[in-house]
Amino acid sequence: AEEVPSRVTPASGQISLRLLDDDHIGYTLDVADITNITMAHIHMAPKGVNGGIVVWLYPSAPPAQLIPGETDGRLASGVITADNLVGPLAGNWDGFVAALENGGLYANVHTTANPPGERVSSGRRSPPLTCT
Repeated sequence: AEEVPSRVTPASGQISLRLLDDDHIGYTLDVADITNITMAHIHMAPKGVNGGIVVWLYPSAPPAQLIPGETDGRLASGVITADNLVGPLAGNWDGFVAALENGGLYANVHTTANPPGERVSSGRRSPPLTCT
């Protein structure tokens, strides 16, 4: 899964996901050379299709919050639980884990220049997101 069409920018990013226990996944989202961030999410969709938001990463919930200028470094970190799931997976932890396992999730960072988002690498392969 990934945002389509892909956008070529100088920005880069990496999300790391780590299974903490059966009901918690820890995450960190680091970015570089990205300007005017408004939001960051995990989305769910098959490859080649834009997906709905399933987890807010930055800010942790709506509304969007502009970070003016260039951002380099940690954008967000925390723990994802069923309580953090929104949209098509609201409260559905088993569905989230299944989508994660089958490659149906991707992360992106939204900016004023690219409101639909700029794809973020999972660090292992991009996409899909994976969890270790």
